[in-house]
Amino acid sequence: MLYVGLTEEHRESASLFANVVGSRVLSQVVTSNITSKTTKSEASVTIPESGSDKSEIQNGTSEVASGKIEAKSGNMTVKTLMEVYEGCITHLRKSQGTRRVNSLRRISPANFTRTTRARILSEVIEQIKSLNNLDVELFKYAKEIFVKEHELMSKKMVSTTKRSIVDLQNVFGEMDDEKLWKLVSVTLMLLLLFLLFLFVNARRRITSKVKNEKDQKQSPYVISDTHSGSSVRRFMFFASCFILYALVAATYAWLAFPPHVGRTDHVSSSSLGCREDNEGSWSIGVYYGDSPFTLKPIETVNVWRNESAAWPVANPVLTCASLTNSGFPSNFVADPFLYVQGNTLYLFFENKNPITMQGDIGVAESTDKGATWKPLGIALDEAWHLSFPFVFNYNGQIYMMPESSQIGELRLYRAVNFPLIWKLEKVILEKPLVDSTIIHHQGNYYLFGSDHSSFGTKKNGQLEIWYSSTPLGPWKPHKRNPIYNGKRNVGARNGGRPFSHDGSLYRVGQDCGENYGKRIIIFKIEALSMDEYREVQVPFDLEASSRPKGENSWNGLRQHHLVVRRLSSGGYIGLADGDRVASGDLFRRVLLGYASLAGAITLVVLLGFLLGIVNCVVPSTWCMNYYYAGKRTDTVLDLESGGFLSDKLRRLCSRLNRVPSFLRGRSPKLGRLGLGLILLVGVLLSCLGIGYIYGGSGAVAPYTFKGHASKFTLVTMTYDARLWNLKMYVSHYSRCASVKEIVVIWNKGPPPDLTELDSAVPVRIRVEKRNSLNNRFNIDPLIKTRAVLELDDDIMMSCDLIEKGFRVWREHPERLVGFYPRYVDGTMTYGGEKFARSREGYNMILTGAAFMDVGFAFGMYQSDKAKLGREFVDEQFNCEDVLLNFLYANASGSAKAVEYVRPSGLVFDTSKFSGVAISGNTNQHYRKRSECLRRFSELYGSLSDRRWEFGGRKDGWDL
Repeated sequence: MLYVGLTEEHRESASLFANVVGSRVLSQVVTSNITSKTTKSEASVTIPESGSDKSEIQNGTSEVASGKIEAKSGNMTVKTLMEVYEGCITHLRKSQGTRRVNSLRRISPANFTRTTRARILSEVIEQIKSLNNLDVELFKYAKEIFVKEHELMSKKMVSTTKRSIVDLQNVFGEMDDEKLWKLVSVTLMLLLLFLLFLFVNARRRITSKVKNEKDQKQSPYVISDTHSGSSVRRFMFFASCFILYALVAATYAWLAFPPHVGRTDHVSSSSLGCREDNEGSWSIGVYYGDSPFTLKPIETVNVWRNESAAWPVANPVLTCASLTNSGFPSNFVADPFLYVQGNTLYLFFENKNPITMQGDIGVAESTDKGATWKPLGIALDEAWHLSFPFVFNYNGQIYMMPESSQIGELRLYRAVNFPLIWKLEKVILEKPLVDSTIIHHQGNYYLFGSDHSSFGTKKNGQLEIWYSSTPLGPWKPHKRNPIYNGKRNVGARNGGRPFSHDGSLYRVGQDCGENYGKRIIIFKIEALSMDEYREVQVPFDLEASSRPKGENSWNGLRQHHLVVRRLSSGGYIGLADGDRVASGDLFRRVLLGYASLAGAITLVVLLGFLLGIVNCVVPSTWCMNYYYAGKRTDTVLDLESGGFLSDKLRRLCSRLNRVPSFLRGRSPKLGRLGLGLILLVGVLLSCLGIGYIYGGSGAVAPYTFKGHASKFTLVTMTYDARLWNLKMYVSHYSRCASVKEIVVIWNKGPPPDLTELDSAVPVRIRVEKRNSLNNRFNIDPLIKTRAVLELDDDIMMSCDLIEKGFRVWREHPERLVGFYPRYVDGTMTYGGEKFARSREGYNMILTGAAFMDVGFAFGMYQSDKAKLGREFVDEQFNCEDVLLNFLYANASGSAKAVEYVRPSGLVFDTSKFSGVAISGNTNQHYRKRSECLRRFSELYGSLSDRRWEFGGRKDGWDL
């Protein structure tokens, strides 16, 4: 435990820091009438400490005190507060070894009387209990402060957003979003026309002359013009270009990456975890099967967990958010190793610390066969990078052999208090071996590892073997070393724990050909001795079905580690890590982004040359011979042909300076077209650069809820006249991370062949006997998920928006959650979203894009109570979604029945391009729906007495 052996002084330090944080949070976030009410009084546990430990404690206290002074002297931001907090944690972590030793000394038998010595075991237990309680207490105390701070900041942001919207309405009247964007578009067009006018009417004025020697020492490319208005024209030119590019880039960024798309649900906003990392975004998934070669992901086994609304639980089961939200900051988790004790599974893994930017060894436990994992903490934290925690049992002791190649050693640790406290047992090899494993075979122990430090070694393509009579050593090199030293895609580097199956040994390797950790390879070991080693690759493809989703799947691009273990039940469990981005993706995107912006700037300068606003001058000092008073052209210095380089530069500048007259003289229209194309390319490069820098990897990850991901079934209804729509629909939505299956309800005409559909998930076409809108909610026992997304085939929206709606539904699965709100008032007149916005609330959600509980919604719709409503739907050939809203309202009583999620980004309705949509004639469509409202109100009661305001969520997803 982090705080084992914590004394009163440490407690004081933590309390002091907490008070600093509390005071700064209150002063920054809360208004002046809110006072500090959150100060807690806590009982303390006093444990005598040695002098050396006291000095460490005092140092830690002084560090926090200095943090307090800094906080009082300036405006301490949340980021600064977190840095101070992490500093305290780091100090406590560094001193935990000393504190643990001192604590054990305090509870040693020498400190007890003869009478109490007989009860030493109970005293030790009580002491440890009190220390652990203190640990939990302090952790909760510190975490509570940041949770409160986050809530206050969220409330302030939401209220600020609301005020901003009100202010905008006051300025622009009752202007809606569409009118506002028209105004913005007109403004941008006027600015563009102004710039074009400036460019077309610009005249080339080249009267540049070199005045003195100082001017001659300028850089090779100098923006030069002696005309009195040249400086103003240049300034206006560059300022106008900057404003244009900035406006276009900002508009693009707002549309493509709106602020409310932020994935703050993954981790606490006060945490430092789950940041983009150049090594990737690794996470860990669970698999089950009858053998190591028939493993299937957990979502196919249909494991349900009501606590997290995961029906079913889906991979990944352990992510950076799992660790970060438990108080252990993490950028990613990888390299899983499993250790079993009874019915409890312990998972050891590499945890990338976002503070130190190095790997630590984390541990989590599961008591439900791997469906749910509880992070316990950091088992091993050294001053260097750690990974690949190979854990094994030998002679009743539990050992761990992590990779520590950074210090050039292979170390062995022994568990002192499993699973969190480990002690260095010995250095078993003074070689920087990476990803090392041990196999016990025919009385000997064989150590497999890769040494990339040797001369001539092929990185990720080398493997060597060492052998010994015990895992403690001494180890001797195998006679066949190196076993591999060649291509990176042969699987030389280890990719997990070796395993046995049906009497055969298997080694796990990783293909690093295209990218590091591309895929897992399994080898069957045919011969293993001190003199011989032979293996052969066997067929193995773990979850190949997830690969078509690419970066939207948690392991779509890389999977490089697998551990397999046989359970007491007889089946096998497997844990594998996976990544949705390639290694080095962050660096590549940043590089491309800034290169694109540099390209846009270059095009602006080129435009200046082409328009004659700026000129190119070669300093005469670059030439070997020049005339101080010689002839000069009216475009550039007349330089004698000297060196080869200066001559080339002179000719280039001369040609650049002649371009404007060429564009105006011979073909003005063509010249203007060329200038326009250059301007357009510059704008595109600006948007491209912004996308690379701020747009992320492009992967759309699921929004987890209470640590679990899940899956849903996508249901749509269509017929033969809309087949082109269906193909585009399936190709797009099948690649969303949480979609498990697509069910197509086919109402009319011959159904298509499944081979015509490009899908990354199974597609099932359910042919109906008659064409009815009620078919949408027919009970379907083949649907294996509890969540269903009813989505019209003519609506195209982003996968991120779909994932966001799924997350909101999991919070309240009893509700109808969707993206199209409507409001029904006492007039029973149907209106669109604008009408609901004008009434500042909604009481209905259209099922053209809505999540629902398949059992609850479909069962209710097909009940006898809804029979008259279904008949009216058939009569009108409309309003099936309206009927479901009335049924939900009846079933929910006074509770909230529907919930709105605001679409982020662009949503396309392709029905506008089709002549067969039932909503094509808006007036007729609204008239029919008004009739439905009146009829359903007679049958099931009115909705007009219900209204839920926009902006009720803390995250602002329903504004």
